[in-house]
Amino acid sequence: MALINCPECGHEVSDKASACPNCGRPMGIPLICPECGAPVSSNDQNCHNCGCPIHQETTGYFESDNYMDGYSKNRVWIWVLIAFLVCSVGGVGFYAYTRMSQKDKSKGGKEKASPLSLVDGRYSYQGSWESSQHATQSCKLEFEKKEGNLVNGVYTNLRYQSRIPLNGTIKGDTLHFVGDIGGKQLVINLTAASDGNSLIGEGIDYAHNGDQAKLNLTKVAVSKVDDDIDLAFEASRQRAAEEERERQRRQREEEERASKEGPAWLQGAWRAELKDDYGNSMGYGYEVFNHGSSKSYIGSSYLFERRYTVSGKYVTYDKGYFVLDTDNHSLIGADGNRFTKVSDDVYYTPSSSTSGSTYAQSGSSSRSYRFSSADDVIGWLSDKTFYNGSRRLRIRPNGVWLNDYCATFGPTVERFESWKALVRAMTATGQRVSFFVNPIDGEITDEAGDVFRLR
Repeated sequence: MALINCPECGHEVSDKASACPNCGRPMGIPLICPECGAPVSSNDQNCHNCGCPIHQETTGYFESDNYMDGYSKNRVWIWVLIAFLVCSVGGVGFYAYTRMSQKDKSKGGKEKASPLSLVDGRYSYQGSWESSQHATQSCKLEFEKKEGNLVNGVYTNLRYQSRIPLNGTIKGDTLHFVGDIGGKQLVINLTAASDGNSLIGEGIDYAHNGDQAKLNLTKVAVSKVDDDIDLAFEASRQRAAEEERERQRRQREEEERASKEGPAWLQGAWRAELKDDYGNSMGYGYEVFNHGSSKSYIGSSYLFERRYTVSGKYVTYDKGYFVLDTDNHSLIGADGNRFTKVSDDVYYTPSSSTSGSTYAQSGSSSRSYRFSSADDVIGWLSDKTFYNGSRRLRIRPNGVWLNDYCATFGPTVERFESWKALVRAMTATGQRVSFFVNPIDGEITDEAGDVFRLR
């Protein structure tokens, strides 16, 4: 038995021991040929298997510590290789995870990827209008995007070959188009698929009872269109736009006319029965409307013409008004007297045979007139002249005239009864003057007590 030193701690150990008694390092590890790996002895000069020379100083495999050093070095390289593979696999996995995360975030709305943007150019899509009210119909959508704006957009119903010019916007993958069908809108909202080859969305056709439909369109090849067709299409679009502007202008004019003149059913002649304080019939009063002006009659006697405007349910004058009963297409006077329409003729003139007037008349002086409204007072006065010696007094809707001089602004009826009325007016200096009207005697008395009479 020989003693050798432990390569780990240097303690002397028997060459027959299996481990160092001092540090526990294993001893007697078998020696192997560095060429073929066959077991060899420390005393061998050559491998008995392959003949490879065995030298401790060159192989470094025969001392147990050198063997373990080689093993440790190999193990280190193995771990380095494993670490490299782990890092490579981890990098690839991280990159894949990042891409998937971006897609997931885009779907979840947290961190969207850049939306599809249709580049400038011409586009053509064809598909179906899946109506909620009618049968599904084939359709085509053509448009051009130029400098970020929609131009030359058109929707075609392939069944009826109806082409509808479109206006609207294209923002990212969202398309919003609006067309016109006889003054009512066609609205189309679409979203482009990620590859741009299809459009999916909804449409509403307000010209056909608000028909709602789903749209599924697929991109088709855009045929080459020559300049003549482009020009014709643009001219068609401009004509449609001009027609729409003209339609809107006519609509505005009609609305303005209606606001001033009233509805069509108002135009023409209206008649109301007049009664005295005891309910006895005294004939008829007439009002004939002619698109912004009206004429008043008592029986067949013409009183005056005046301008009016319509505001809501009221037909208003400078002094006085009528009420429009729009539900029954009827007219009501300010005193509550209901009128009946007798003619659509805006130039209607009541005759003595149809007026049925029983108002007392006294020659040309028109005395014994009974008042039923404030307008009656001014109407009775407006065509008459009253005299006091050489002085002449006339009361008109625009002022009170003394001789040929207008002394006041337009008069106002302060109050009236069947056989009398009080009329007042303001002078330019702010002075108020009063006149007491007596239609039975055909007299007007001013506030100074001067009496003016009809001749």
